[in-house]
Amino acid sequence: MKRGLWVAYGVLLLGAVWLALTASGKLGGRAKGISGHLPPVLILTGILAIPVLAALCSLHLQIDWRARIVLFLVLLACVPLLPVAFESHPTVAVMVVVIFMIEEFGIIPLINRRWIARK
Repeated sequence: MKRGLWVAYGVLLLGAVWLALTASGKLGGRAKGISGHLPPVLILTGILAIPVLAALCSLHLQIDWRARIVLFLVLLACVPLLPVAFESHPTVAVMVVVIFMIEEFGIIPLINRRWIARK
C-alpha cells in the first residue's frame, strides 16, 4: 500500500476510534477536561493544521524521513483535537474533515501520479 494511503487510513482510524469513544461517553469527560486546559487558539490551530500536515506526510516530497516522522506524530497529536473542537466550532471541524477526505483521496493521489509520471 502506498505511503499516502497509509497516512490517510491511519489518521482516519485514529479519528474514528477517538470519535467513537467520545460519543460513547468513555472519553467525554476527558475531552471536556482537555478542552478546559488548552487555549481555544491552540485547539483551532491544531485542527486547521491537519490538512497541511497530512499533505506534507503523504506527498512524494524530498523530506528527510526523520522530519516526516515528526510531522506524522504532530498530525496524530492534532487529530484527537477534532472532537474537542467540535463542541465550540462544529462547522470548522466538519469542514476540516471534508477537506482532509478530498485532499487525501482525490488531490494527493492525482499529484503523486503526475510527479511519478514526470520521473
